[in-house]
Amino acid sequence: MKALLSMLMGRLYFYASMLGGIGLALAAAWFKGWQAGRDRYIAKRAAEKARARQAGEEIRHEVSQASDRSLDRRLGRWMRD
Repeated sequence: MKALLSMLMGRLYFYASMLGGIGLALAAAWFKGWQAGRDRYIAKRAAEKARARQAGEEIRHEVSQASDRSLDRRLGRWMRD
């Protein structure tokens, strides 16, 4: 009886350690994927902000270099649309 109980406990410990290892590996893979996705999102947002900032600077420069007549004409066209 004692040998049977010892054998069952050994198997129980083995299966529990296998399940724990698999669970730990899955958790590590999930966390690594989550972290990579977050980093990718942050990089994408930074690139979008840089493009928006550049576009804004180009528009400001274009407006500052345009003549008053040109600005009035463009504003009138914009207001009609």
